[in-house]
Amino acid sequence: MYKRKRADLVGVLDSTLSPLFLGQLKNLHKACLGNYKKEMLEGMRGEGYNFAEVVTAARSRLEKRFLEAAQEALVEGTDWSYEEELGLLREEARVVADQCRKDETKKMVNVIEVSSSVHVLGKRTEFLSRSVTSRSRSPTLWSCT
Repeated sequence: MYKRKRADLVGVLDSTLSPLFLGQLKNLHKACLGNYKKEMLEGMRGEGYNFAEVVTAARSRLEKRFLEAAQEALVEGTDWSYEEELGLLREEARVVADQCRKDETKKMVNVIEVSSSVHVLGKRTEFLSRSVTSRSRSPTLWSCT
């Protein structure tokens, strides 16, 4: 009788608390991913940063925060797990890092294109400036004989 009532009570508690645990994991996932995005963007500001180091450090902090909080939310004696949510979080972190990598690549290509255009424009301006200067010194170039 006691064992049956205990099992029923544990079943009720499990069915009541399990959705709360899963909701807590989803909220934790969302908060950790938001912090990760923020850290990525802050790490990529300024000059001379190493993209791989920024990603590695941010991902390490992301996983540490998630694991610490998820382990605190576990209830002893249950078969609850946070592994699936951790896997989803890792995948989303990879997507964020890939998007940042694409954005950084576009930014570098734009800088190179602008730099190249300025260099070419500078050479054209220098050439035109020399042409105009040499023509103004040599009046015979302008005569129509």
